Amino acid sequence: MKLPKEDGGSTDDDQGQEEGEREPAGEHGEGVELALLRFSRRGRDAEEIARLVRTRVLRPESTAWLTGLKAVRAFAAEQGHANVPYTATVHLGDQNVTYPVGQWVAEQRRAWRSGDLADWRTELLAETGFVFDPRDQAFAEFLDVCALYFAEHHTLAAPRDAVLAGVAVGERLHQARKPGDLGKKPDRAESRRRRLEAIDPDWNPAWPVAWQRHWAKARWLLSQGATLAELQPGVSHGGDDIGTWLAEQPAAWHTLTEDQQQRLAALGVHPACPPALAAAPAVPAGATRWEINLAAARQFKAREGPLRVPQAHIETVTDTEGLRTGSGWVSSAVTPAPTTENTNSPPTRCAKPGTSDY
Repeated sequence: MKLPKEDGGSTDDDQGQEEGEREPAGEHGEGVELALLRFSRRGRDAEEIARLVRTRVLRPESTAWLTGLKAVRAFAAEQGHANVPYTATVHLGDQNVTYPVGQWVAEQRRAWRSGDLADWRTELLAETGFVFDPRDQAFAEFLDVCALYFAEHHTLAAPRDAVLAGVAVGERLHQARKPGDLGKKPDRAESRRRRLEAIDPDWNPAWPVAWQRHWAKARWLLSQGATLAELQPGVSHGGDDIGTWLAEQPAAWHTLTEDQQQRLAALGVHPACPPALAAAPAVPAGATRWEINLAAARQFKAREGPLRVPQAHIETVTDTEGLRTGSGWVSSAVTPAPTTENTNSPPTRCAKPGTSDY
């Protein structure tokens, strides 16, 4: 069945298909009169009559639109919703036709997006639960799932494989965090972003999603009366080991942003204290130069780790009597001395000013 023309325009599929949709018009508008007579002969209750009058059925150009509206109501009654797909059809019993309601709905949606759908028609369609923009409808349904996920996990920082109510909520959120995925139109994208933030202001964190998920769950557990002492490694919530994560944060403090550090501090987590330096090896009073150099090397390695000493470095050691001695042997012994033209010159010794070389 092809859609009829209305308001002097045409649909994608109604070129030359107007016959059979309206009563033939006579010389004095008999076709319109016949439509009105047919309307008056039908048994209808007062509410339906009032609704039909509101559609301006008495205007000849509205009769075809009324048929489409009736088809939408029939679809909603059969399916339980008015989110009509393009391929949908319904059987109109009183007219004994199969009506392509999906095509008609597509025309109404295009008219609505362009601002050409009359207010009274928009109102009547809205009363049926009509979905003007299926994309927004799908996003609204996705938001409902997000709200359910947040209620259970206290965050929208879901892992990518998270599924709830048959919806891949983790993957959908992952895609939504990508630039431009909330919509090409800035106003639409901004509206969707605000709706997600209304559920979880941290749904799109500036740091790893896994970190945000663990922090949110730790915060919730603490808000329910748990203590940091109780949240030991192995204590999990929703499949995440919160205790192990908390134990790792003090040592990783220097890798976190200032905002992350502030969030941890609010939970009572603080950076780990720097490890105490090993006691400097003391050399006996009157030690030989070799003993001093060896003590300097050990002291440097204990503090720095690898024994990679800068060329000009001087290490200061203390003997058992408290005398401080500077040693440049560490760098000269570990790092090969540069080759010079005068190979017969004695090596230059570095000493800290004010100290004895021996």
